[in-house]
Amino acid sequence: MSRSGGGGGEESFQRASSWALGWNTIRRVISSSVLTFCCGVHESCIKTWLSWFLFQQSVQLAAVEKKYHLLKEEAVKFQDMENKISTISEKCEMVPSLTKQLEDLNI
Repeated sequence: MSRSGGGGGEESFQRASSWALGWNTIRRVISSSVLTFCCGVHESCIKTWLSWFLFQQSVQLAAVEKKYHLLKEEAVKFQDMENKISTISEKCEMVPSLTKQLEDLNI
C-alpha cells in the first residue's frame, strides 16, 4: 500500500507558509516605504520621532531614578536595623559577666 495522498497536506502547508511569508514581506516593504516617504517629505517627521524617543528615554530614566531612591532609602533602613541589632547583641553579651558580678556581690 502506498501513501500517495500523504504529501498533499505537507504541500498545501508549504504553499500557505510561503504565502504568509510573502504577505509579511509585502507588509514590511509597505511600512518601510511609508516611513521613508514620510521622512523624505517632512524633516519634521524625524524631529518628531527623535522627540518621542527622547521623551520615552526620559520617562524610563525617571522610573529608574525613582527605584534607585527607594532602594537607597531601604538600604538606610536596613543599616539602622543592623545598628540596633548590634547594640542589642552587645548588651546580651554583657549579661553573663553582669550576672557573675552580681553573684560575687551576693545580691
